[in-house]
Amino acid sequence: MSNHHNVFFSPMTGNDAEDVLALYRGYMRTGQTAARIAHLASDYPAFKATLGNTLVGFCYSNSFAPDVLELCNIYVDHRQHNLGIGSELIRLVHQAAIVDGFSAMILSNSQLYETLLPKRDPRSFYERHGYTVLLETPKTLIYSRALP
Repeated sequence: MSNHHNVFFSPMTGNDAEDVLALYRGYMRTGQTAARIAHLASDYPAFKATLGNTLVGFCYSNSFAPDVLELCNIYVDHRQHNLGIGSELIRLVHQAAIVDGFSAMILSNSQLYETLLPKRDPRSFYERHGYTVLLETPKTLIYSRALP
């Protein structure tokens, strides 16, 4: 679909679910199942980033309301940070969401999820992509943005 710093971006399919889990388990032990990820990737905007044959990032979503799409997860391998991969993944999801008739996006980010690697503060990333904080608790941020 698109190429960025030798990274190739394309839609995720249900067949990518096991690779997504394998990549993400290096960062977080997740209760998410391959079947659930496969379902979301098949039914809602979802994209992956590969470098050669290696998955280095992904982004998938789910319906939050009939016209609001939830960004369920966006992740880029820590060795590939600061190359614009996350920005391209979120741009592609936004673009697909608009085509699919969604009017807004929502997402959550929580410090309560235990990770195997240090967490990065995501606020500036999401703000650069048009998100504002809708709700903030001491450990969780809920972001939203309208889609053009």
